[in-house]
Amino acid sequence: EKGGGKFGPSGPRFIKILLELAERGVTPRYCDSISAEALQKEDLFDRDGLDPVHGGLAPERAERKRRQVANLCWAFAEVHAKLRRARPLKARFLVLEFCASSGYVALPLAKAFPEVDFVLVDMNQRSVEIAHKRIASSRLQNVTVVHGLIQELPAEYQ
Repeated sequence: EKGGGKFGPSGPRFIKILLELAERGVTPRYCDSISAEALQKEDLFDRDGLDPVHGGLAPERAERKRRQVANLCWAFAEVHAKLRRARPLKARFLVLEFCASSGYVALPLAKAFPEVDFVLVDMNQRSVEIAHKRIASSRLQNVTVVHGLIQELPAEYQ
């Protein structure tokens, strides 16, 4: 299909999947306002390196990033559960995050979903270095970082 490129799902196919999931009742629960207490209950940021402030964000921006990640985590959980039921015996799922920076989104998701492998791709060397430090601090075993352009992604991820 046109529009997707070889490094990710094509636009029309992705939209088709989302529509099919919606028809089956998979609707992510989004929350515009989430408290720090609710985030602590979710346990997404409990390890060193997982909180956005460990990536160098200012406190106010880090709070917005926490909300974003918590919402994405809930949506990802629903999609992941549907995919797991559809393909229960398949190999581990792989999630690629392009323009990942230092892992603000993927690292808490990797903590919440240890059965999924995450690959962070970013062209900024400083962001990649910070991502490596955050991964080491958080002791995550299911995250890989690739420094470079999307077009230069290693064959194992294509």
